[in-house]
Amino acid sequence: MANFNLKKSAIYPALLLGKIVFFRRADIFKVSFLFIGVVFTIAYSFNFYFETNWPFLEFAILSFVLSLVFFEIGLFFNKYLKNPKLLIDVDFALENIDEINIADFLSYESAVIFQEAQKIKGADSHTILLTLLEKAKDMDFVFHRTLIDKNLIIYDLQSISQERERSNNNYSDCFLKTIKDSLFVAEKRKGKKITPEDIFVALIDNNRYLQEVVYKKEINKEDVFQLTSWLLRLKDKEKENPFLYNNLLKKGSIGLEWASGYTPLLDRFSRDVTNEVKRSGFLETIGHKEEIKSVERVLSRSEVNSPIIVGKPGSGRRSIIRQIAKNSFLGIGEEATKHKRFLEVNIPAVISSFEDKDETRAVIDRIFTEAYKAGNTILVINNFHNAVGEKEKMGVVDISGIISSYLQVSSFRVIGVTNYVDFRKTIEKNQQIVSLMEKVEIKEVNEKETLLLLERFGLYFERKYKKMISFIALKETINLSDRYIMNSCFPEKAINLLEETMVYVSQLDDYIILPSHIQKIISEKTEVPVGKIDNKEKDILLNMEKLLEKRIIGQDQAVKAVSLAIRRNRAGVDLRRGLIGSFLFLGPTGTGKTETAKAIADIYFGSKKRINRIDMSEFQSISDISRLIGSFQEEGVLVSGVKEDPFSLILLDEIEKAHPDILNLFLQVLDEGHITSGRGEKIDFRNCMLVATSNAGHQMISDALEQDQDLQKAKENILKVLFRRSTFRPEFVNRFDEVVLFNPLKREDLLFIANINLEKIKKHLKKKDINFEIDNDLKKKIVEISYDPIFGAREMQRVIQNRIGDSLSSAILKGELKRGDSFMINPENFNIIKDTTN
Repeated sequence: MANFNLKKSAIYPALLLGKIVFFRRADIFKVSFLFIGVVFTIAYSFNFYFETNWPFLEFAILSFVLSLVFFEIGLFFNKYLKNPKLLIDVDFALENIDEINIADFLSYESAVIFQEAQKIKGADSHTILLTLLEKAKDMDFVFHRTLIDKNLIIYDLQSISQERERSNNNYSDCFLKTIKDSLFVAEKRKGKKITPEDIFVALIDNNRYLQEVVYKKEINKEDVFQLTSWLLRLKDKEKENPFLYNNLLKKGSIGLEWASGYTPLLDRFSRDVTNEVKRSGFLETIGHKEEIKSVERVLSRSEVNSPIIVGKPGSGRRSIIRQIAKNSFLGIGEEATKHKRFLEVNIPAVISSFEDKDETRAVIDRIFTEAYKAGNTILVINNFHNAVGEKEKMGVVDISGIISSYLQVSSFRVIGVTNYVDFRKTIEKNQQIVSLMEKVEIKEVNEKETLLLLERFGLYFERKYKKMISFIALKETINLSDRYIMNSCFPEKAINLLEETMVYVSQLDDYIILPSHIQKIISEKTEVPVGKIDNKEKDILLNMEKLLEKRIIGQDQAVKAVSLAIRRNRAGVDLRRGLIGSFLFLGPTGTGKTETAKAIADIYFGSKKRINRIDMSEFQSISDISRLIGSFQEEGVLVSGVKEDPFSLILLDEIEKAHPDILNLFLQVLDEGHITSGRGEKIDFRNCMLVATSNAGHQMISDALEQDQDLQKAKENILKVLFRRSTFRPEFVNRFDEVVLFNPLKREDLLFIANINLEKIKKHLKKKDINFEIDNDLKKKIVEISYDPIFGAREMQRVIQNRIGDSLSSAILKGELKRGDSFMINPENFNIIKDTTN
């Protein structure tokens, strides 16, 4: 077990002297005597005027001396006693955890907590937690962000402490284990000592009561670790020494940026990135460490020293440039980039200022000349693809020829900024530019880095909108923006979602931003049901089978499989990261495969319009792939449909007719729930359902039923035959949640379908105040005429349309049927029989 002896620790002298008011309140005494000294000094200056004999000067000198004494006492106490130098580091201590005194690694604040906690015999994790809550006032930050009532915890702990029997030992096992685990938490943060924040995180594993409190708030140990790390960063920021060299530089440079030439035209048509960095307070860029180093290395070369930054919009391309500008201003980083001016050239402003394109090019040439002669200027050109495009259009001038001549000069440097699509579409084709510049690709920041950025922006939004953001709301912002916002990337989409939520909540009486607010905004933006299931949706989910059975006749297996998949996904118990559900419907034509997909779209997705229907018979050649997933020249029908409506049903009709290599594209969709488009974009399908239909094997299904075989048992044999015929590949079929065999429809099934179709006509006529009375003889006649085991219910639709539809349209146009009329249809000749009893 871990060794813990506070009295033998290096921090113990500070604990003893901390009880003496002169040491504990040295800073207050220092300021007080300094103030008294100033007052006596002012009084002494008036002493000659009033000609008094008061010893103001002596009192002033004494006060200043005492202020200096307490300054030295405070410095000695705070810098040395409270922060004793450690002889070993945390890593070594953890390797020898049972041999060292863990108390040596306590910060002063943590030592005070344990000193108070160990006064109680049999001290345990409850004692530590209660003492921490009473002593560590900074921890209020954590409780506010997690929406935990600290006072309620203190009250409960005090009640528990009175009821619980304590151990006869000085410390309980959980007391010592908490201390030991705290050191591991400190090591994970790269900390040198155990802070109260580390103790609080360790208590989650060692105190059942705190664990239950935390879990009830839907957060876990890792969340608390992240939140306490945020608190520690804020505390470090407050302690930052304003007299450090870098901090002094931030107040103003030492004139190095003035050592440049006269650049009036450049200054007119540019934005000073360096000045923006100064005004923003020299914020540190989060993430992109390797990309920043790569850009600086390119800028430091003697040749090909102009980089092209390529990344998705919102990925942080501009923040990389700001960080390089900051490094340059502070004189850190690569030698060739130190103390340079970073100016973003506003080429669109140049174009709009001069009507003649030749004049525009001449002005741009002069701007480049000024930058070259200045000697210490690095230009930034945003949307670089517009400047070097092969084809000119309104508002765009090709300057490839001009900039190419300057790029060959080693002292002239440009940072181009573009995206993947336009780089491949435009810049990559310009071989002269590509040979003179180096591409640096920018990756999307990860979720952890996005959380750090949200913490920073969250504090700004809180001041702006006078609202507080809960930590679980920050987490939900990342989770939902990752899943539902596809037209942007991290960190931009998360930051924008958070601010949009802040604007929404500022219109309400709510003070705290909760996950439900984030969910509300996402639901409105995407029309996807997000968050807790309301009563209406709950009824739909629980009664999905009944709702589908009203519209899908004779296909109980399909109805059940689809209903189960939707419930699993919405309840959050589906282990896959893929789609809501994926189904391969096999069976004869006219059995309801497509109608089932329409019913799902209407019932669950809210409308039949939320179907992205693709006829796969149109994709029988490998060259058709671009029409499906897109290219730089065209938008693909598959990806465009999902981008426009991410909460929808994808219906792939006659999938067996598509080229096998095209079917392979769907392997990743079925497995991971995403695909890469022809433009290099990641398209998310996780809020979609995919239904593929096929007539393949329909004869085998019919034969199995004629032989009274169970379809579930026959399915395996049918699939083996389809694999042998190379109709489908096993790896493709096996990725579907369910392969559903549709039965050929029986006569009794067709009676129900006839009724459904006739009811649709009746409902339509009802809007015209015309009553259509449907009888069984009519339904039987329709089934008799239309029954065909090969075409199923499809022939019935033609019969109803031709026989009944024609009679109704003629009667309405001739005025034989009008508002208020009631009628039946003669099943023998399909003539209209009006009800004349009214």
